[in-house]
Amino acid sequence: MLFKLVSSIDRQKYEPIVISLMDVGDIGIKIQSQSVPVFSIGARRGSFSLPSFVKLLRLVRHLRPDIVHTWMYHADLLGGLAAKLSGCNNIIWGIRHSDLSLKHNKLSTILVAKACSLLSPWLPSLIVSCSSIAKDVHELFGYDKNKIVVIPNGFAVDRFIPSDEHYSSVRRELCLSPDALLVGLVARYDPLKNHFGFIEAASTVAATIPSVHFVFVGAGAGPDNADLQHKISLTNLESRFHLLGYRSDIPRLMSSFDVLASPSIGEGFSNSIGEAMASGVVCVVTNVGDSGHIVGDAGFVVDDLNMSRFAQAMLRALELNHLSRRTMSIKARKRILNLFELTRVVAQFEAVYSSLIV
Repeated sequence: MLFKLVSSIDRQKYEPIVISLMDVGDIGIKIQSQSVPVFSIGARRGSFSLPSFVKLLRLVRHLRPDIVHTWMYHADLLGGLAAKLSGCNNIIWGIRHSDLSLKHNKLSTILVAKACSLLSPWLPSLIVSCSSIAKDVHELFGYDKNKIVVIPNGFAVDRFIPSDEHYSSVRRELCLSPDALLVGLVARYDPLKNHFGFIEAASTVAATIPSVHFVFVGAGAGPDNADLQHKISLTNLESRFHLLGYRSDIPRLMSSFDVLASPSIGEGFSNSIGEAMASGVVCVVTNVGDSGHIVGDAGFVVDDLNMSRFAQAMLRALELNHLSRRTMSIKARKRILNLFELTRVVAQFEAVYSSLIV
């Protein structure tokens, strides 16, 4: 979403600059391709030192930004403090997470979020949450409720479109028959994304539908992931799973799926669900974060985290007849067009920025 925002913002009014607390990374390279400068602090994951903070502070003082918009917990805390110490008072925090339980987060993440909650009345001017559920969760956690506004993720409906060509070409790439059914899970490898739970549900689906295959797309979910490979081997379905890892052709892959699965334990506002719906793909999702709200009546929402029920929902989605699938596909894309189209969402961010510059 950061990439989409800086790529689409009005460059006559705003000059975006991105700072990564770690390295530039794949997304940073994509952002640079849009003629947006990207600076790297070079900190290691899970370890942010005093020298790294000093480097960040010096960089912010050098850039002298009018607004500092930080994106997630560590950036909210460290970037917010660096901005304040540099004399910038127009600070916007980002909330992109809806689960603050110790069960699903590192203790260090919870501690940083708690520090943010304590500082929220003083440090940020505004806090932008990507979902209503995330807003409610953070208010209960102690964040200043008077500062939180909700701006959902937006989707480029001209990039994510239904495509018969993509549908066929991905099956050729995977050496599958033209009529093979594909269920995709597009997410980084992370406990909250529930890849293991999906594998359990997939084994139930595969026992009923011989032609179905399952595709994992996302950082860490590639063929070198030994944990995923071991879990899959226990189901004896190795030939039915395709672990693609990080890919740059997400629009192509999305429009090749018959079903997009989101079995997540926790979400803020899922990008993959919206991208799949814009591509005309039927989605099966757990009702976490704003996932149920995104899908509405244009897909299948499982109200709990029971993977047996999730498997049954996938079966219902895969067994839709042609007319029902076509109707739901059109409804899904129309819902994204009407509620979450990217230019409308970017306009909301621009309105927030403009409100701080007087």
